Amino acid sequence: PTLKQTTAWNEISENSTSMAWTATPTLSTSGTTTSMKWTAVPTLKQRTAWNENSENSTSMTWTGASNLPTSETGTSMAWTDAPTLKQTTAWNEISENSTSMAWTATPTLSTSGTTTSMKWTAVPTLKQRTAWNENSENSTSMTWTGASNLPTSETGTSMAWTDAPTLKQTT
Repeated sequence: PTLKQTTAWNEISENSTSMAWTATPTLSTSGTTTSMKWTAVPTLKQRTAWNENSENSTSMTWTGASNLPTSETGTSMAWTDAPTLKQTTAWNEISENSTSMAWTATPTLSTSGTTTSMKWTAVPTLKQRTAWNENSENSTSMTWTGASNLPTSETGTSMAWTDAPTLKQTT
């Protein structure tokens, strides 16, 4: 039998590399205990977000040998490239940001994930997209007053308007 991996290695990865038996298995009604090995070193693809506000499509590869047990554990993963993250959600209720993020170091991932911090590649520019109050509308942009090295929790840095907002009556 030639086996194909059909389940995810962990919550944030997916693998379609085929598996082969190390020997021709002899099967009984209770199954088999013959070990398996990968025909090639598995290549994993990131398919979920690192956090609520980011998305990453950088591929992963195994750092260890390609002879993996059927339990799919014990071998660490590493990124083939330093992941580049893209901000996809608003910083707060009245702002939106499309500035990209980059890792401060090349993260080494295990099946439990990673705690490597992120930083912005540039100072984020925020755009106002909601009304200041019931009777007004504002399109003046915002910028961060602090440094561009922002934590993943996205807190602690104040914002300031680049210009005094001009409000337009809409009701």
